[in-house]
Amino acid sequence: MIKIGDKVKVLNENYNGIVKEIYQNKFIILNDFGFEEKFDLNEIISFINVEEYNKIETTTSKNSIVENKKIVLKNPEIIEVDLHIGNLVDSFNNLTNFEMLQIQIKKINETLDGAIKNNVKKVIFIHGKGKGILKNELYKILEERKILHFFDASYNKYKMGATEIRL
Repeated sequence: MIKIGDKVKVLNENYNGIVKEIYQNKFIILNDFGFEEKFDLNEIISFINVEEYNKIETTTSKNSIVENKKIVLKNPEIIEVDLHIGNLVDSFNNLTNFEMLQIQIKKINETLDGAIKNNVKKVIFIHGKGKGILKNELYKILEERKILHFFDASYNKYKMGATEIRL
């Protein structure tokens, strides 16, 4: 049984993490990049013991190096963040539109800070089509941060509901 504080491997992804919260069968994982992500039980696997965890962590590939027992990717993969409010909070029934937008803006800023800190090359924010309010706020943040390379992400994959940022 996986519990808070357990070290886990995210299946179908190339990183590990630590369980920070468990809520309604969802696991909030602090991943190797310093971001919190939500997963179902069938998307993660617990390390059986610390030796196994250390063996996996200290194994390097041509795309990674080990710093203080933490994998740091030399060529980080794309970070994709779904900003739909249901992916950011467990319940939003009692939140105003303004409060929801503030949560989404906070997630944008946290993601950009983490991506810059970890030398991530590309971030995709999924904001949806909607009325364009969140997309406009995202563009304001990018302009304030003087991030020049951003545009609509792949139409085939996201339609018009995502923005790609190249850092």
